Amino acid sequence: MRNPNPTRGERWLTLLIYELAVIFFFIPAGRFHISLIGWYSFSTGYDAYKLFPVLLFTWLAWRIQNLDKPWPQSRFVFPFFLLFLVSLIAAVTSQDFFEAVSEALEILSYFFFLILLLDIPWTPRRIQTVAVGFVIGNLYLASQAWMHYQTLNPALPARVSATFRHPNFLGFYGLLGLTLSFWILNQSRRPRHTFWVGVSIAGLLFAVVTSQSRVALVALGLWLLVLLVLGHGRLRRFAVAGLFAGMMALVFSPDIVARFSAMAYETPAAEQVNRVRIWLHYLEHEIPTLPYFGIGLGPVADTRMNDRLAADPSTASVLSHKWGPHNAYLAWLLGTGLAGMFALFWLLKEILRTAWASDSENRPLWMAGWLAMLLVITVQDPLLYANIPLALIAMLVLTGKTAGKIAGNTTSAFRTEPPPQEDAS
Repeated sequence: MRNPNPTRGERWLTLLIYELAVIFFFIPAGRFHISLIGWYSFSTGYDAYKLFPVLLFTWLAWRIQNLDKPWPQSRFVFPFFLLFLVSLIAAVTSQDFFEAVSEALEILSYFFFLILLLDIPWTPRRIQTVAVGFVIGNLYLASQAWMHYQTLNPALPARVSATFRHPNFLGFYGLLGLTLSFWILNQSRRPRHTFWVGVSIAGLLFAVVTSQSRVALVALGLWLLVLLVLGHGRLRRFAVAGLFAGMMALVFSPDIVARFSAMAYETPAAEQVNRVRIWLHYLEHEIPTLPYFGIGLGPVADTRMNDRLAADPSTASVLSHKWGPHNAYLAWLLGTGLAGMFALFWLLKEILRTAWASDSENRPLWMAGWLAMLLVITVQDPLLYANIPLALIAMLVLTGKTAGKIAGNTTSAFRTEPPPQEDAS
């Protein structure tokens, strides 16, 4: 007979796992409007980190009963905390103090999320519970992308944004979702689980393609190439099929061809705005006088650009608008200075090192996912957008866990805990 008394804090840990399943559902599903009996309504899910206080309470209730459990160790912890520390220092001297502090505290909440995921004693059952929430969220995202696509006028160039409000961010999340979903697929042992994960993967591919985000499509090609070169078995077969489908799309899809053809017109011309002009503006006006800790994260860089353009009537009017850096590296350099860039590149170095150290089954997947991310953020700044940071942290934790001791973890990835002891009776 099984012991009817659960281990210390087992009920709190079970509750925490279900709460995480809800959080992982919201990562792709986005905002939900909830009305309670018609007299009180609220929205939740789009910035899922705002639900972290609930996670914090449950995690502390479990952790207090397991104080003898060692704290998690990972090569990612210190550079991630350094990112927060530098962003907080930058916020103190920022022209937009409250917004910059808000961004720094958001990074602190993501650091807590990283520690929490590293600290949980994962078992296949617990992983499956959280994965169910994530897969259902991806299925919901795919349904929204499909409905949005059906409402588009085929005579006009239009792009799908689904639950992410902007097609570029949908395309970027699709790459992260594909990477995580394929990892879940590799863990699936039951046909019905494999089926639904496969359907969600098809939906994510549809979302990336209909977003028509050029960098996401190029990064998808890179993602498939890495799987083709490093992968084997099912991953390699999928990569071959995906690359073939991509070539067919370039031949038979006029919308995608038109999107890439338009890149020829994005040159530094005075009569139009483009990423090249935006980068040149920041490099010319902000970098030479940039403080060591930057000017603070948030919209302060956009505001400074607006003020400078308003004070210079000779500047082309196309830039007199709040344009962000459109480059995550440049955005972090502006926001946190050289100190922040050091922390960011330190973290990225550890990520790639750990991804390469994973076993032969997981290495192609993590390398594909992280290399695709590095490509996308050269022309976008999505690192703190909506729920994208949560997907990145999930990839971070899985990458570290599957690399075992090389990543600084005390155990190899996701070992099943021993079963509860039986009563002497």
